[in-house]
Amino acid sequence: MIEIDDLGRSFDLPGRAPVRALDGVSFTVGRGAVTGVLGPNGAGKTTLFRILAGLLRPTSGSARIAGHDVATRSLEARERIGLLTEEPGLPDRLTPLRHVAFHVGLRGTPRDEAAARARAALEELGLAASLETPIGRLSKGNRLKVALARAIAHEPEVLLLDEPTANLDIETSIRVGELIRTRSRRGAAVLMATHDPHEAARLCDDIVVLATGRVVVRGSPTELAGTGTPGRSLEVRLSGPAQAAARGVRLLPWVASARAEGERLAIQTVAGDLPVSALADVTVVAAPLAILEFTPSRISLEQIYLSLRKDAME
Repeated sequence: MIEIDDLGRSFDLPGRAPVRALDGVSFTVGRGAVTGVLGPNGAGKTTLFRILAGLLRPTSGSARIAGHDVATRSLEARERIGLLTEEPGLPDRLTPLRHVAFHVGLRGTPRDEAAARARAALEELGLAASLETPIGRLSKGNRLKVALARAIAHEPEVLLLDEPTANLDIETSIRVGELIRTRSRRGAAVLMATHDPHEAARLCDDIVVLATGRVVVRGSPTELAGTGTPGRSLEVRLSGPAQAAARGVRLLPWVASARAEGERLAIQTVAGDLPVSALADVTVVAAPLAILEFTPSRISLEQIYLSLRKDAME
């Protein structure tokens, strides 16, 4: 249902080299599957969702929704999408029922049926008591529910959900999670972005971890927990301060992140097992410092995410 092939997107900035927001991203989401996109701010999640929704054109590669290219057949692709964006843009004066019914009706659904679908989606999200309350008077969490109802009410084949549980209490987050699984059981392909590794592990069949626009690692929650082939980390102890070496190591093609802590380097690989050249590569980059210890180890999804977030903040 969602096919992403070597997708790239660059942004031109005045007086600066182009910024690569997505770099060779490839994965698929099948019918009835829930795939989570996990990564720190700046990883490329929002750019990816905007391309899939037809709001941005890719610089390279391609993406298809139900067989329709999002760049060349954007109208056909959009007709099959239910979209929840980070900033949903809701009208304050309209009621949830009227707003959601209007959006269902835009797809050619008769008025009475559109109202019935809107009511069902809003009630499924716990908004039965707020159907006729102006949206501007709702809490931030309830406004998010309205936006989510708008995304699901027309029963789309594909759901693109950017942070669907942000600003929700625990009970409502669980309700939204149940809704996502229900839609997937009905055959929808669901792609959701999240900052929460625990939420991704709980809701998703497959998880794609992004960092600096690249796929760092991909797999099921079980695989990423250590029973399959998760990403790897390296602990390297050098004969001197590791700060300069970290900058060089980050340029190696198999490295997702590298952090210096005194004389130690904490390195995370892009995906899978270490390349045969790993020790030689780090030895060359770290010179003239000598490698005193070189210790690879498997890491969990949460450790991957925390490492990437810390690296992005440095």
